[in-house]
Amino acid sequence: DYFICEGTNLGLNQVRDEKEVESSIELVLKKFFDHGGEHAIIVLSQTNIDRISKMYGIARKMGLNFYVSDEIFLLIYYILSGELKERIISPLPAIVKNHALEEKAREHWPGSNEVKSYGVLLGDDKEVKSLAEKLSLNSADENDLSKIPPKSMILLHSLPSMLHKKFSKNSLIIVSTTEHENEESLYDLERFINQAMLIGVPLLRAHSSGHASVIDLIEVIKTVNPRNLIPVHTQHQDFFKSYFEKLFGINTIIPKVGQPITL
Repeated sequence: DYFICEGTNLGLNQVRDEKEVESSIELVLKKFFDHGGEHAIIVLSQTNIDRISKMYGIARKMGLNFYVSDEIFLLIYYILSGELKERIISPLPAIVKNHALEEKAREHWPGSNEVKSYGVLLGDDKEVKSLAEKLSLNSADENDLSKIPPKSMILLHSLPSMLHKKFSKNSLIIVSTTEHENEESLYDLERFINQAMLIGVPLLRAHSSGHASVIDLIEVIKTVNPRNLIPVHTQHQDFFKSYFEKLFGINTIIPKVGQPITL
C-alpha cells in the first residue's frame, strides 16, 4: 500500500561499487610506492570490516608494513579473540597469530604473503599498549607518524589534525569514509583539506556509496509496484512524481515540512 523510499543518489552521481574502490586504491598505491612513497594513510570507519579487509589484502600483495589506529586495533582484536571471528567472511589482519587466519587470507588473495610487520598507534590508553606488547606488535606514537618505517600502510579511524601530528615528507592520504552527515562534519573536512594542502600532503577520495543508484531505485520500485510512493531523504522529490507517477501510475505523496501523512 505504501512504499517509503530514499533517493540520496538522484541527480548527477557517480556510480562506483566496492570492487572499483578497491582496484582504484590498489592502482594508486602501486604508483605511489613505485615512485618512492613512504606512508599511505587510509582514513576509514573502524566498523567498516570489509574495507579494512580489502586494505589488508592490498598490503599483503604489496608486501607493506601494516599499522592501525588504537580503535581499529581493538575492534580487530576482540573479533579475532571471540566467537565473532567465525561469522566474519572477509579475512582480517592476523594480529592474533593463528594458522587458520593465514590460510583463509592465502585462499582469498592467492599468491600473497603476510605483511612485513604489524604495528599499532599508541596514545594514552594503557589497555592498548599492554595488548600490543602482549602480542609482540610494533608501536608508534599516534602524534608522530614520521617514525613508522617506510613502505607502510596506516589505517586511521578519523580525520587526523594535520597541524598537531608529524608526518613523513612523502605521505599520501586517502579518505575512504562516508559523505559528511552535517554542516559541522563538512567544516571539519574543509579544515582538514586546507591543513593538508598547507603542509604538503596530497589527498585522494575513494568511497562507494551505500545508497542505491537511480537504476536500482527504478528496479526496486517497479518490482514492488506500490499503490503509494513516499520519497524521503532526497533533494529531488519531484523526480519521483514526474517519473513513477507519470510513467507507472504510482501515486506519489511528497512530504511537506510540519505536515503529517495519514496512512
